[in-house]
Amino acid sequence: MSRYLWTLLAFAALLCIGYAEDTETPQVEDEKECLAAGGICVHISNCPVEKVSAQAKCSKQDFGAVCCHSANPPTETRCEKLHGACKTFCGDNVKLTQAQDCPSDQFCCALV
Repeated sequence: MSRYLWTLLAFAALLCIGYAEDTETPQVEDEKECLAAGGICVHISNCPVEKVSAQAKCSKQDFGAVCCHSANPPTETRCEKLHGACKTFCGDNVKLTQAQDCPSDQFCCALV
């Protein structure tokens, strides 16, 4: 009986893990064209319709990736997590203004 119970529990755990992996939003990598336009590549479910770029594209369109302006959740304020780096200068089109962890004399700039 004990062996049967352990087998059943192990199967249930594996089933739950598999379900969690299947329901996660696909990971999308940033692309130069989108970053240069001031956006980031995200899954379409993570971008409000009005923020989807009409000009810049992400090559992973088949997987639901879009170039999105201000796509990151408002809770994310770390420059590195926003795919940027703290710099003393960068163009306005690559500044990530939601980042709050750069020194006061630097800007968070999208890595292109």
